[in-house]
Amino acid sequence: MSSKYSEIPDEDARNSGEEEHHPIIKRLTFLERSRRRLAPTPTCMLTVCVIVQTIVIILLSISALQQDPADDIKCQHKLAFEAAYGPQDLRFQSVAHEFDHLWEGMEGNSTTLDLEDPRLDGELMETSISMFHQLHCLSSMRHAIQMARDGKDPGLDYHDNGHWPHCLDYLHKTILCWADGTPERYPMNPDGSFIHFIDGTRDIRQCGDSRKLIEMMNDAGKQVGAKAFTGASAW
Repeated sequence: MSSKYSEIPDEDARNSGEEEHHPIIKRLTFLERSRRRLAPTPTCMLTVCVIVQTIVIILLSISALQQDPADDIKCQHKLAFEAAYGPQDLRFQSVAHEFDHLWEGMEGNSTTLDLEDPRLDGELMETSISMFHQLHCLSSMRHAIQMARDGKDPGLDYHDNGHWPHCLDYLHKTILCWADGTPERYPMNPDGSFIHFIDGTRDIRQCGDSRKLIEMMNDAGKQVGAKAFTGASAW
């Protein structure tokens, strides 16, 4: 008499089957599989980084193109470098006509250029750059002294002359506005003695980027004549 035997599942297999059909276990298994599918691969992460970097570069480029040139001009003092004035230039300490060429290009519209005016919705307007206005005023005051030397009356104040008196007031306000707090001391000789005359030529100070302003004027077709100040080391 033959007997039929059915295989009795062992305990582990029975438990395994029960776990697979348990609703909580099934949810955990689904979540685990989802995590594996969503886990970023190195290639995916690299691709995302490249895309983000590209977007940042594009946005920075757009920002640079939209920047108002006037904003760049106003920030020249932030592009400062440290330097001393260096030895005195005696040519600029004279009103002799033989040095007039050093002041050429400081007159009239040679110190202005067309920039967007925010008051006129960005319309171009003739604009003076402060550094060149100041140099122009120095040239005007030098010319007034030359007139007096040549026997011509340069005038007493704004009633007689509307130019150099304005410059005197303008430069006075400019100096107070910038309020340069650089300490200027007696120059020291190599032997350790002092020269008891403070000329400010040897003291290290913060200087703006005059080269960029001059290049900007030259690019606009203006030959201002001024030479860029590059400074000198302490001497």
